[in-house]
Amino acid sequence: MKKKQPLLIFLFLLSLLWQESLIAQYSSHIPHESTLVLPPDYNPSISYPIVVMLPFTNGDAEYMFNAYAREAASDAESLSGKLGDILTVYNSRNPEAAQSFVVLLPKGKGSRKDHSWRGFELCFKRYEERVMKDIKKFAKTYNLDTHRIFLTGVSLGGDLSWAISQRNPSFFQGALVMGSRCSYPPPSGTLELMKAKNYSFFMTMGMKEAKDRLAGMRYARKQLDSLQVLSIYKEMPDLYHHKAPLWLFLEGLEYLLKEKQNQETNVTVPTELMDQLLGVFTGDLELNYFDLEAEQHDLLSEGNGLYVPYKNEFIQGVGLEIKKLSPNRISLQLFHDELVPIAAYVSERKDEPETLDISIYEQEFSGFKYRGSEIGEEDSRIHGMLRVEVQEANLTISFDVFRSSEPDRFKTYNFFARLE
Repeated sequence: MKKKQPLLIFLFLLSLLWQESLIAQYSSHIPHESTLVLPPDYNPSISYPIVVMLPFTNGDAEYMFNAYAREAASDAESLSGKLGDILTVYNSRNPEAAQSFVVLLPKGKGSRKDHSWRGFELCFKRYEERVMKDIKKFAKTYNLDTHRIFLTGVSLGGDLSWAISQRNPSFFQGALVMGSRCSYPPPSGTLELMKAKNYSFFMTMGMKEAKDRLAGMRYARKQLDSLQVLSIYKEMPDLYHHKAPLWLFLEGLEYLLKEKQNQETNVTVPTELMDQLLGVFTGDLELNYFDLEAEQHDLLSEGNGLYVPYKNEFIQGVGLEIKKLSPNRISLQLFHDELVPIAAYVSERKDEPETLDISIYEQEFSGFKYRGSEIGEEDSRIHGMLRVEVQEANLTISFDVFRSSEPDRFKTYNFFARLE
């Protein structure tokens, strides 16, 4: 009997630890402080933006951070050294404008039980409380830019990034959301506040994701587009439910960290400019056909050279009809093949008077997806420009079309016309 006592005591203590972990998991409180990762060359005279990594199901934030460090070919042992190697890759994209940031890693793992509504509610409450508390504390010791705090995560971490953003748009400035349903509904007035302060989202999804996640993120993006909250969306061929590769993750951070001017795109477009945009126009149409070559698949990890043009057409005398849907929203009907009318937003540019930007968000009709063309564009949201001038009045529209079932190939329609 005495021999069994140590085993019974061990099992009893083990059960206590298990119960304690369950209590922590289903409470709205995380007892342990987050880890703040500083770059190895941290300079207290520089104010650093903050990137908050959030956990995924059955994994923690530090695991994701280490995974990106491995992709950056880091052999550093310390978290600071690993961040230094990630920053080296990040700044190799634009060495003339090198910048840095710190990373906050909250404790705790995600669980499938966080997927229920009650479980998720407790989950986002405990992470937002912990993160906001720790940032306020660390900001007293380190030079942190508390006006530039960005959330990121994949799967559950993406859902947390979306939900915490919607609940605290005044505290955070943007989010990199990966593989998420984005199911948390924005409270009343949140999207308006996000728009006013240039809150921005960079969203990624594998083209072979589950349909419910694709549909959820598509609906979330429509909500952002409805008030023109800044966002960029990227789909990756041959990717299932997984985080974005390092090159795309860093592209997302670069977009979030970039200073953005307030665009005020909900301001009504001047009537005289809008009137010149409406009607039927005849112009030239250039079609480019792109495909993802089999031998190019190994370049997915590099982030370039994915698509190559295999066919080109140039057609003269093609019609385009533009109708007004609202003070700053239009429909575009290009008379070619079986194209359907697509919606776009119009806004007047502050830096170029009498110039209108046309922004085409992604939309789907009968199995075909339409999106503003990203070919050669620095900002993938701006896809057309109308110059309303006496001597030069040009209309340029560019958008992509591809089948939902064939994401590896698409057409780019480039339309140009002179306004009379």
